[in-house]
Amino acid sequence: MSFLQILLVDDDAAQRRLLSDRLGRTRSLRVDSAASVAEALTWLNSNVPSVIVSDYLMPDSDGLVLLRELRSSIRGGDVTFIMLSAAMDSAARAEAWHLGADAVLEKPVDIDGLVACIESRVRARNELVLARAAHLAQESTRDAMVKLVLEGLDAAFPGASKRGAELAHYAAMLASQFDLPAELFRDLELAAKLHEIGRLSMPGKQSLPQDASGISRLATSSGAMLRPIPGLEVVVELVEGMGALWDGSGSPELQHGQIPLRSRMLRTLADFLASAHRSSLPPDEAFVKAKEVIATKVGSWYDPAIVVALEIVVRHRDTRGRSEMIPVERLREGMVLAGDLYAASGVKVLAAGSVLSGIALQTIRQRHESDPMVHGVPIRSAA
Repeated sequence: MSFLQILLVDDDAAQRRLLSDRLGRTRSLRVDSAASVAEALTWLNSNVPSVIVSDYLMPDSDGLVLLRELRSSIRGGDVTFIMLSAAMDSAARAEAWHLGADAVLEKPVDIDGLVACIESRVRARNELVLARAAHLAQESTRDAMVKLVLEGLDAAFPGASKRGAELAHYAAMLASQFDLPAELFRDLELAAKLHEIGRLSMPGKQSLPQDASGISRLATSSGAMLRPIPGLEVVVELVEGMGALWDGSGSPELQHGQIPLRSRMLRTLADFLASAHRSSLPPDEAFVKAKEVIATKVGSWYDPAIVVALEIVVRHRDTRGRSEMIPVERLREGMVLAGDLYAASGVKVLAAGSVLSGIALQTIRQRHESDPMVHGVPIRSAA
């Protein structure tokens, strides 16, 4: 039989003893108790319960403090928290829900109802944990399949993976110009790396297509090859959207604002980088010339806003290698990251080349409060 470990927190000794005795009679529950928030926090330093049942008002503090500390800890996210109160105003109740309470029950509490509440909330949390595990397993399977696909593409067309990685790098930089939410970057990266996969089903096509119909065929073919891979639904949409040019050529069913923003970014960047790499000019000059070539089809093949934003890519080529570490408090809008920005925990906050917008600065400062950038932020020098 599996047991649920419960921590009961209440300064009223008689109430604590009553609840402990009654809950302890349920064979699936094991109960420990604490007489204060401080005592509960000490107990939690070396124990992780399944459930915490806490009174709201206590002499040394209140249950909200305990709940806040629990949810801020690494191990506290999956602990069921039930608040008991006879005198909790609406503001405190709202804060309890905001902090992640699983239930708020009025005192005097019905024991049978409390047991039922504990079991239902624990069951719901267990289902959530299982769903997370299934999602991670799916992510692992997806990543393994993507790796195999990329290896096959690079074997057939040497340099494809390098082109895909470069496109992904500059796509992240370009996306920062549009304050694209961080959760959308992963699919953008995968679409960049996988957009050439359709070449495997286009025999004899050793070079990438340059005309509207060829671009459309490649996008359609790539989408068809990626569709069977689980978890790539959004990536397929982005890759297929790359075949739709701004004026509707290539994919007549998608025009202007109907084309996903990330697809517009990838299409413009893919052609921009191809133009730069075909040039015999030095790399920095080639990027400037490539932007001029792309500009000849603004409003026809390419979204004007995307082409304007390409300037950040051109500037990146012109200023790379010159940088300095800037403290977080000295960061200002318009600064450009000289390298990928990581917090102390190893979490990647922003990609190299990102331009610091108001939203980007807010993201950095919020992360810095709990997970500091201890050595500062790498910023490109003006000279």
